[in-house]
Amino acid sequence: MTSYRDILKAARTPLTMLVATLLAAGGALVWLSHAHGVALGRYALAQGTLQGVQSELQTLTFDLDSLETQLTSFKELSRIGLIGDPDREAWIEGLKAIYESLGLPATLRYSLAAPKALAAPSPAPDPVLGTESNALKHELLVELSGIHEEELLAFLRALKTQWQAPFRVEACDINRDNDAGLLIKCTLSLFSLPLTAQGQQAGG
Repeated sequence: MTSYRDILKAARTPLTMLVATLLAAGGALVWLSHAHGVALGRYALAQGTLQGVQSELQTLTFDLDSLETQLTSFKELSRIGLIGDPDREAWIEGLKAIYESLGLPATLRYSLAAPKALAAPSPAPDPVLGTESNALKHELLVELSGIHEEELLAFLRALKTQWQAPFRVEACDINRDNDAGLLIKCTLSLFSLPLTAQGQQAGG
């Protein structure tokens, strides 16, 4: 009968291989766990970097959109003469063209005064130029006669929608012109914002 010692002696080699296998498996598990942790760390770092890049791209996109909007507004304000050297002759030509297009009596008279510095309530920096505003005010006196109330309103509405000029109506003095209609004197203010200090001397 085989003794217990003989059994252990016979099983020594398989047991040694089993222990070696278990140790190798344990080492492999430890290495895999470490590798998994490193991979997770790198993944988290990559995710953070990606989010940072996406945030930068969003900010850049917003800045570009904002800049395009400002440039579009700047071009439009320049087109109507608010920014840059004012085209006073074009203002008058536009005024006459609109009046004539309405088929009103040929009684339009006008007088465009020399530009004056627009007094600001405070020397706050201009939001566009970053300096104190050097805006100019151009006072235009418009006289009409032989027209009626509806024609005056139609003329003012046409100016609002068609006249490429930055203006506002300051006052209108309306009197009856016998049976011919109304005698009207309106004061309009037009505005411009020169891009240079020399622009304050422009006009006439």
